[in-house]
Amino acid sequence: MDYNLKFGNIESQMSNLKTRFDVLKDEFDEAVEFTKVFLDECKNQDITLVSIGTRNEEIKSAKNWGFNYTCSVFADNKGKDGWPTIWSVVNKLGISGGCGNSGQHQITGESYARLVDGVYLYKDGKWSFKEPIEEA
Repeated sequence: MDYNLKFGNIESQMSNLKTRFDVLKDEFDEAVEFTKVFLDECKNQDITLVSIGTRNEEIKSAKNWGFNYTCSVFADNKGKDGWPTIWSVVNKLGISGGCGNSGQHQITGESYARLVDGVYLYKDGKWSFKEPIEEA
């Protein structure tokens, strides 16, 4: 048996996995930073509960959403003009992916890849992660 070849193949696979891991880690770190920007804008628009790409019982617009959650953000707040506030957030950040419904807005796939899925609650001056009730 050619053990040198087998060890060489495994070392090559480990190197490839390390490279893929490092790329994924960098993407995640960038997504965490952009998620902070997104959440700061939500806070600026008086949104204290928002869902990115997933469902949550507390957000009416996400609770009974009949479509895939991917590339959607949800928040029930409405602005003084009566329009869903999440629309303002998406438009201000330039991540709109088209249309929206009451409390929901699509975002571009590129923008979605820059956000970390989850449900976020702003309380006591900070954002915290809440467990979604269902995978996206």
